[in-house]
Amino acid sequence: MTSEQSVKTPPTGTPRFGMLAALLVATGLGVGAIEITRFPIPLAGYFVFAALWAGSAVILLRRPSLRDYALTLATIFLCLAGAEVLFFVIGRPHLHRVMQPKLIRMDHQLGYAPVAGVRVKVTEHHDDQLIYDVVYTIAADDLRELPGTNQAATCKVAFFGGSFAFGEGLNDDQTMPYYFVRASDGRYQGFNFAFGGYGPHQMLRAIETGRVERIAKRLNLVIYEAIPDHVRRAAGYDQWDRYGPRYVLEPDGAVRYTGPFHRHADKWAHLMRRCWTCRYIRAHLRWRRSPADVALFAAVVGRARDLIKQRYGARFVVVFWDNSAGSRQMVRALTQKHITVYRVSDIIPDLNTKRLKYVISPFDQHPNATADRLIGGFLARTVGGCK
Repeated sequence: MTSEQSVKTPPTGTPRFGMLAALLVATGLGVGAIEITRFPIPLAGYFVFAALWAGSAVILLRRPSLRDYALTLATIFLCLAGAEVLFFVIGRPHLHRVMQPKLIRMDHQLGYAPVAGVRVKVTEHHDDQLIYDVVYTIAADDLRELPGTNQAATCKVAFFGGSFAFGEGLNDDQTMPYYFVRASDGRYQGFNFAFGGYGPHQMLRAIETGRVERIAKRLNLVIYEAIPDHVRRAAGYDQWDRYGPRYVLEPDGAVRYTGPFHRHADKWAHLMRRCWTCRYIRAHLRWRRSPADVALFAAVVGRARDLIKQRYGARFVVVFWDNSAGSRQMVRALTQKHITVYRVSDIIPDLNTKRLKYVISPFDQHPNATADRLIGGFLARTVGGCK
């Protein structure tokens, strides 16, 4: 054996593994930097990164079995990226809402709340078609402003609910609370505690924590505007309300506050919101309203009614949008607790047959100023008396 034949050639696998490791570290640092800056890269981008890394492994690795594994991973990640693109094309939202400046802040009791003391310009488009261009005025007390409310009025009314009561897509002088106060001819000073996405659990928590008392001091009337989706919200199924107040129903029918819905919640939520496959599946999954969810909803509303009576001796009424599935079950649960309920279908008899007359747009089903004027005027005439 010659000296040249006895010299062993160094393995070539080690440098290749080193290159793969360096590539993996570089990719990890890049992804980490993207997440720290919260740059909204689509989830498909992460799958493409992973596919490129696996593709590099196919080129650099020499062992056939490892190359097969890497090729399989690259194929899987490319398929996932393709699925993301497909579901984006199929399920991309046609409604685009822009708010300037920021409207929402985190709140440790309610989950989230309006930013105090701002005027927010809000526009919504359906593709290129303008749906609305309005301004929300949020007062220093975090509540939406009611123009013309009489600060020296003898009586006080508080409004609760979600976007319907808040007046999403409407100017300050087009909301139901505004029309109620206007129709009361100066008898009432109004406080709009509603906000987009809220449910009865935010109403109850605002009462329990003394927020209502700090702002309004005393009350003569409380109006809660409910929609069928409030059952879902009170049970904690909505992704935007991850930190909202969670209530559980006790065996004796009472409700107990247990903290936010997700105490350590959703560290990956900002990433999952960019998952178009997840969005599509979630949008097409049928959520079934269970009797337990309806019972919890009614118990939360009932507890709010009881606290309002105990603390203020005030009247408590519900105006309910009963024009969708499940409404009858919810109304029955409320009336069984002796809660006064006014159905919107009774206030607006042609709501179901001429619905487009009472909504902002065929693409945005929030009530318009016409519907709010009718509801506010009806409530002012019906329950607006005050001693």
